[in-house]
Amino acid sequence: MRLKQSLKEILEKVTLKNEAEQDLVNQAIVELDKGEYDPKVQKQLRDAFNKLVLQGKISKEGLSFFEELSKPNFDVDLALSSMTWFN
Repeated sequence: MRLKQSLKEILEKVTLKNEAEQDLVNQAIVELDKGEYDPKVQKQLRDAFNKLVLQGKISKEGLSFFEELSKPNFDVDLALSSMTWFN
């Protein structure tokens, strides 16, 4: 059985050469340390990387990370969406 890693554990392993991109990852780790909700931090990080993509200021390495970050996580996504069905 494969244990799932938390967002913080994943981000702590990320090392990007582009300083601006690494700063975004580091800021996300700080937000998680403050107790922010993981999906909220992940969305903010995705949005920040998306902005870099649209501006054409993202490295290949950063783009690969952004693509990985943007992949759907059906277990989490389905659980979060099903909570709204019963409200």
